[in-house]
Amino acid sequence: MCNLYTVRKSAAEVAAHFGVSAPVTQFNVPEDVYPGYPGMVVREQDGERQLQSMVWGWPLRLKGMKPESKPKPVNNIADLKKSMWVGFARKPQWRCIIPLTGFAEAEGAKGSKTRTWFSLNDRPIFGWAALWRDSAEWGPAYSGVMTDCNEAMTECRCCFSPTNMIAGSMAISTRS
Repeated sequence: MCNLYTVRKSAAEVAAHFGVSAPVTQFNVPEDVYPGYPGMVVREQDGERQLQSMVWGWPLRLKGMKPESKPKPVNNIADLKKSMWVGFARKPQWRCIIPLTGFAEAEGAKGSKTRTWFSLNDRPIFGWAALWRDSAEWGPAYSGVMTDCNEAMTECRCCFSPTNMIAGSMAISTRS
């Protein structure tokens, strides 16, 4: 499951890559994006693509949580048929694209894990399918759609990968 991705491009470069026509201002989003923190997404509104800052992860309050406790960010969607997602997945207005330049998967034994980074050799910026919604807790929030691993990802031994990865065109590197 992807719990870290990076966007090593400016908002203007991301907007140009995805055909965003509206004026773009620089967002205060980190290059390395973790669940519960802001990231950029591309979505359509009134027939035009827009680049927007949202929080990565839909806020989820588990039963028994104290009212004052922070919700858990659900940042990956493994099954679009689950009740939490199905209504949003059916409606195009809740679909969006997460722009990224790479993502990381943790590997190794507990206490000595490293990050294996994945990117696409021929695409400096690529997109990851996602759903978004407005939340009372964090405002607009998004979650990435996952799929079974392709051939290139099986070496990492992760169960799921972002929906758009293409075997044979990946660059893989390890860094902490």
